[in-house]
Amino acid sequence: MNLIAVAGDPVLTTVNPKHKCNPGTTCAPVGPNLTVTVGGIPAVVFGHTTASHTYEVGDKCLPHVAALNLPISTVLIGGVPVAKVLDTFASPCGGQITKGQNFTVFAD
Repeated sequence: MNLIAVAGDPVLTTVNPKHKCNPGTTCAPVGPNLTVTVGGIPAVVFGHTTASHTYEVGDKCLPHVAALNLPISTVLIGGVPVAKVLDTFASPCGGQITKGQNFTVFAD
């Protein structure tokens, strides 16, 4: 059973030690396919990003966003794979979606 990810769902970034400035962020759907909602909240799909958060560069914490890696999903919105719990975001972030919507379940 997979839980679909929506805007605001948490993303754990501590999988990468360079994220000690900011151990977490959220999913932030920006871009394509914002018309499908789950409980009134936009669903996250391939092409969306994390919310802006900081990443350690030298002795500074600089803001950045990370794009969602291509989810392995047979569920599509507008022909684009849907994000779910345990899907990850691109380097250098490497964050992982840790919580989805428990009232929405889909099968792959």
